[in-house]
Amino acid sequence: MSKVIGLNLPNRRKPAKGDIDIRLKNIEQWIADLPKANVGETARRVFEILVVTNQLHYPPLLRYKFLEELRGPVQYVTVALRKHFVGVSFPLPDKSQKIAAVTREIYLEMASGYKIALEDTLAKTVLFIDKKLITLLCHRAITAMSRCLLTSYQTYAPYPANLWLELHKLYSFAEKHKLLCIAVKDEQHKYIEKSTIYTEYVRSLLVALTSPYHLRHGEVRKVYDTLERWTMHTEIHHLDEKHPHEGYFGFNLDADNPPRSLTLSTINCDHDACRILNTEPLAHIIRDEILNTADVAGTTLTSIDMQRPDLSHDLLRRLLIAWGVISKRNFPRSDKYEKVRVTIGLSATHKIITEGRKSKSK
Repeated sequence: MSKVIGLNLPNRRKPAKGDIDIRLKNIEQWIADLPKANVGETARRVFEILVVTNQLHYPPLLRYKFLEELRGPVQYVTVALRKHFVGVSFPLPDKSQKIAAVTREIYLEMASGYKIALEDTLAKTVLFIDKKLITLLCHRAITAMSRCLLTSYQTYAPYPANLWLELHKLYSFAEKHKLLCIAVKDEQHKYIEKSTIYTEYVRSLLVALTSPYHLRHGEVRKVYDTLERWTMHTEIHHLDEKHPHEGYFGFNLDADNPPRSLTLSTINCDHDACRILNTEPLAHIIRDEILNTADVAGTTLTSIDMQRPDLSHDLLRRLLIAWGVISKRNFPRSDKYEKVRVTIGLSATHKIITEGRKSKSK
């Protein structure tokens, strides 16, 4: 079957006699029979059914209903698995790394299922496009991929190749067909009942701009959740529109790359594929948040109170820098050459320091 959007999909075959029947009644019973007290076994079964169904041909509407039924179990197992790698001391044990990898794969398989349903629906459409269904499928695929990104950030692990390219393709398709601002109900959000393709996509862009691998453990999830309330305070423009550099970020819809500040680099792409993200309105919101809210308790470099939903003023200021004005150097660079001694471990560092003090005292 031809691909309308050009998304990366797995090879599929027709269901055989012994393959799973994903009609609603059967899936409801399958979900009811899950051993939820055994999270590991439940996660294994959920992952397995996603992998198997993504390799089979089903009518797109049937696949969509199946995936919607499976969202609850996926939410249950991913939240339960998260406890094994969020809030755990680093470096992560091998078991925790494997659990995080499984969590990412579950999100990727969910995204793949929605992408299959989307491409199949579009391929069968001749004259009339069911905008409501197409919007929901696109929205769900973006949401699943953004949670895969989040899991990578939480464990300081690389995110899958081509993930950003797939996100850009979905956004580009939605933009072309004017689907960006159609509200979609999502009971799995924390602060809002409905969101749009635009807000889910921009949430991924904004999290990427925070340098998420440099955030303290636990902070990235807080930022991700808080962005439910903030993403509407942004704008995306075409490159040919006038814009200043401060508070503006660029990205290429044809590349597998996240956005970057325009003050740091230029965007190498055709005008049709280039987009500019304006975060100036969001910067004003964050300034107001700092001025009108009490600061939360300070955090350390190794821990953060992940149960509290509010953001510290320290984190808000760092977000303001990430999404606002990039500070510039007030002094020129000059060449300088010096010897640098590097030590690893407290014992070696203590020895070097004490040796240095002894040499100075002589």
